[in-house]
Amino acid sequence: MEYSKFVIGVDVDNTLTALPPFDVDTMILEETREIIRSALTKQGTEILSLLCIKPIIITGRGDYFHDDTIYWLEKNDIPYTKLVTIDRNKYSGNRFDFHEYINYKVNAYLENNVQFCLEDDIHVINALEKHGIKCSLVKDDFEEAFHKLFE
Repeated sequence: MEYSKFVIGVDVDNTLTALPPFDVDTMILEETREIIRSALTKQGTEILSLLCIKPIIITGRGDYFHDDTIYWLEKNDIPYTKLVTIDRNKYSGNRFDFHEYINYKVNAYLENNVQFCLEDDIHVINALEKHGIKCSLVKDDFEEAFHKLFE
């Protein structure tokens, strides 16, 4: 199968990284940046390079972590065509609430014409599948979740 012809969207935290979602509001900015820049990759992420896939990276990280995320992607040889982060001007307060987060993710995937996605959040997956986007839940093994997309 020619995977590279599909538009694939991929989340970052707990999907590409082994780093679970974290609450940036309770952490010092520099401490958070260091965690982001030193996060480990998830098992099987090298499949993207092996199959010449350059997904769109769609993360719940705010745009103030844009450069740190690019640093991490490049340091770990994760191929990508675009990085989408949350625009700080779209926050209703200091942070997104649950519904704003889900809406942000759905809109980001739809605006980028994503056909397939890899996510760690079942709520995001359920919302995306209502729009016809085929998703796979990434748990421990990224490659396993990737192959489930095309079963």
